[in-house]
Amino acid sequence: GSQRALIWHYADARGVVTLRQPGAVPAVAFDRSGERVVTAGDDERLRAWHARDGRLLWSTEPLGNPLRRLDVDPAADRCAVALHDGRIALHVLTDGAVLASFQGHQGRVTALRFAAAGQLLLTAGHDRRAVVWQVDGRTPLRVVERPQPIAAADVSPDGTLLATAEVGEAVVRLWRVADGGPAGELPAHAKAVRCLRFAPDGQRLASGSADGNAWSQHLDGSQRVVFPLGSPCTQVVWSPDGQTLATCALHDRNRVRLWRAADGTELLQFAGHDNTVDGIAASPDGTWFVSAARDGATCLWPTDPVQVAARLLSRNPAAAPSATNPSKPTTTR
Repeated sequence: GSQRALIWHYADARGVVTLRQPGAVPAVAFDRSGERVVTAGDDERLRAWHARDGRLLWSTEPLGNPLRRLDVDPAADRCAVALHDGRIALHVLTDGAVLASFQGHQGRVTALRFAAAGQLLLTAGHDRRAVVWQVDGRTPLRVVERPQPIAAADVSPDGTLLATAEVGEAVVRLWRVADGGPAGELPAHAKAVRCLRFAPDGQRLASGSADGNAWSQHLDGSQRVVFPLGSPCTQVVWSPDGQTLATCALHDRNRVRLWRAADGTELLQFAGHDNTVDGIAASPDGTWFVSAARDGATCLWPTDPVQVAARLLSRNPAAAPSATNPSKPTTTR
């Protein structure tokens, strides 16, 4: 039979929280409790919001440069941010205060990720370096230098493997964090790789490419699953249980798509942003995703919108989506 994906138009959808701020929102993350959402602003500010009612909890003063990357420590109440000029800093999630700073990079930072229960932090950038830092000591544990700027990178959840892709290259290279030595290459995309993300189990790697596809494959290159986007993939994010993938792409009508990781079946589309989506994150329990876009909007939406709609309907029958309400889910082949 034909496969269908549920379309959830959340611009006016009930049960969806929308956060608005001036300028683009390049990156977003849930905190470890799932109760707060942190956004990185093009207006140089870091913000925290209540994930259920959208209240702004705090906002920093301008940090001196637009914020480009963001990740939240899975084991502590802090986050890491990368600024446009290459600076890296840790901020406390209770009030946004600066906790520590790293030497950072010269120029654009293209990857920022905590690993090993928050003990390690990966940063990589256009200065051709990927650095795995010991967070508490703010000292480099491993530095991998490449001939070309690094377009995408990620570190395995246990902090033992590093994956990199260089600007313009379709090949993903693996490195051992322990000694910096090569650990293999994955089969190449047809065009340059733009984003990378290890699965929560550390045994699979998702990659998004300018060829219009995202892939998931085991680290030996086997059991590849293809997710056809039709335009250059800019972000790929796993659900915490590793069973689904969320993607966004350029020229894809500002949508986020949710896929079954095992076989590439498209499950959901979330539409409604007025500009390109740059950031995606999953809640710790996997029941919500959040998307951040260049339209200044950050939207939190459920992975099972039908269940949410049914729950809201049971509380308030007047809230039922009508045939003309954009929040009504529809299907597409």
